[in-house]
Amino acid sequence: MSADMHTKGFNDVSLYRRLRKLNNIFTPDEVINTRGEIAAWNPDPLTFDKKDAPELPTFNVSEVNSQYQVLNSGTSLQGSDDRKPVKKKPGPKRKAMAHVVMSPAPNWFVQYNFGVSRFQPPQGNESMPECSDVTLRRTYCYHSAQLLQQSRFPGNPGGGQLPSADEYVGRFVQVVDGGKLRDLVSFFYTSVLPTDGDILSEKECVRAQTVTCTSTG
Repeated sequence: MSADMHTKGFNDVSLYRRLRKLNNIFTPDEVINTRGEIAAWNPDPLTFDKKDAPELPTFNVSEVNSQYQVLNSGTSLQGSDDRKPVKKKPGPKRKAMAHVVMSPAPNWFVQYNFGVSRFQPPQGNESMPECSDVTLRRTYCYHSAQLLQQSRFPGNPGGGQLPSADEYVGRFVQVVDGGKLRDLVSFFYTSVLPTDGDILSEKECVRAQTVTCTSTG
């Protein structure tokens, strides 16, 4: 209200005088002619619709700062909250990581790798086989369910020195699609070649994940 006195135009003289007095601004004549009466320093209180406040049954005429009662009247905003909801920032981008799931099918193990540029060896917890135990890997694109690679990994039939762990892993990490980052689903077999039922269950597994990704995306 104090700012309005100096920055707004008024066409209501009585309203301007009231606001001026409520801001403790008085003319010299008003100061000289005042003999200590409270009413001279305190203008008659009005309600928000410019009616006489003393006519209200709840108004206390004995209080000196009578306009303060008017300011505190009406509906309280203490329990309200008109703030706009906070916009949540998008979460961080998905990083390259492996998600391992033990398939219900007895002949294969499934593994998900996101944001990788190479085909991946089996990794994760104890439910996944060792690299040296894998005989076949079939890898699909996570989004299109397209078969990208089928690789066989023979053991060491000739005898002699066994390959090192790094050599085993090196057989698995060929570059995918020129080094582009891809989301992959790999199925690992350890002892038997895939049957028609195994391949069908692979496709159903990949398709289910693709549908889930599409519906949530």
